[in-house]
Amino acid sequence: MPSVPDITSKKLFIFFILISILVVYLLYTYLISEYLREKNFESQFVTNSSNSNVLNTTNLTNSDCKNNISNELYLAYLPYGSFHEQRVSLENAIFLAWATNRTLIVPSIIFGQQPLPYEPFQHLSETLVNLKHYNETNSKCEWDSKHNHCIKKVQKNLYTFVKWESLIDMEFSQQQIRTINQESYNLTNILLFLNITDQTNDVYIIDDEDIYTHQIYDDVDEKSPSDTKYKSMIHLCSLQRRNETLLHFGSLFGTNRLNLKLNDNREFLQNIRNSLIINHPILLEKGEEIGLQLGGLASYIGIHFEQMDNIVGNKETFINDVIEKLKNQFGIVTQETIHNTSDRIELAPRDFQPTLTQMLAEECVQNSPPEKRNYPIIYLATDSTKSDPKLTRFFEEFPCVFMLSNFTDWTETLKIILNPIDNVSLYEFLIPLIDAVVAARSSEFFGKNESLASNYIQRLHDYWVGA
Repeated sequence: MPSVPDITSKKLFIFFILISILVVYLLYTYLISEYLREKNFESQFVTNSSNSNVLNTTNLTNSDCKNNISNELYLAYLPYGSFHEQRVSLENAIFLAWATNRTLIVPSIIFGQQPLPYEPFQHLSETLVNLKHYNETNSKCEWDSKHNHCIKKVQKNLYTFVKWESLIDMEFSQQQIRTINQESYNLTNILLFLNITDQTNDVYIIDDEDIYTHQIYDDVDEKSPSDTKYKSMIHLCSLQRRNETLLHFGSLFGTNRLNLKLNDNREFLQNIRNSLIINHPILLEKGEEIGLQLGGLASYIGIHFEQMDNIVGNKETFINDVIEKLKNQFGIVTQETIHNTSDRIELAPRDFQPTLTQMLAEECVQNSPPEKRNYPIIYLATDSTKSDPKLTRFFEEFPCVFMLSNFTDWTETLKIILNPIDNVSLYEFLIPLIDAVVAARSSEFFGKNESLASNYIQRLHDYWVGA
């Protein structure tokens, strides 16, 4: 017959086994429930536009949209495209870094003879890693006798990298978020710099298949992308809750990339856009001097269009529309009407600002026929030349039409602006920017709604002159 201690030991052993099984069961069910909860949460906010019914419209609290990590978190993206495409990507990235409370890894502006085309994440990442930079061995230069130095110019398949803050005012953004400049596109180097050792658990990549794969939105009641170009939707809250150290996007380009309905978000994005203003001292100085030759701030009409506008819209129609608007606005009548009523026409007085030398605009007005001296002074900001037949009507209708080519004495100074990183001349990349500065200082600006550059000039105009 077993002793009492033996029976007690067996009971304790069985009790211990039962307790252990119960603990394992409870732990297992907890882990499963947490996994399902997380997957269910993500499924609420990542949806394909062709299957938008999976969206859950449950109201969220602020606590639902916060991660529980106290360490510094980072956000990165892949740049490509023209200056303005890169600028739009930067605007979106700044907003996302602010919304997700992350430090933004800011890539430099990439300047080259041909903008980098979009590629899916993996391919674009490899392209950026293998991009050929300027250096002393592959650079050619042209001697500039006027300024007595050699100018290295951008060549095909070579690129120069310029920090955003050297051309654009980044003060507002840097007050709102922490930023660090990106020195490498090699993911391994980035992880080393950020002290990330576990790529699987500490890096989350938002992959893309084309430029417009994902639209990011903040209203749970949205059922489909606001822009049909986008194939899927990611709720901002799902990005805010991610705990990985690095959140890495591919393309962030797109003026409709962010579909924001919450007032705080919309206001902050607009503040970002309004703050990224050209602030290079030489660009501002020479832009102002050229503007003075046109009569001074808000004394002329600014118009912008690009040769590529033929792709995004009919440039000739735009030009004709602007001309008709100006003729109506300034009460310009036909030559026949002028001939019949010339004794009743009163010319509007000019209020030119005095300068040390006679202004080109003033000289032009004085040399114009009397019946055209009240016509507006026009500045055309464009990559076209005067020989472009589509510009003929401007020069036929208005006596005083100017382009940047009229002001070579002022733009020559831009040739001394070099990229301090590789000493490459930035002249050809700064020409469109000073063109924008001059056009923006006009009394009224006309641009194409579809043009990123026109929209940016309008923003500069509203900042310097007023909406």
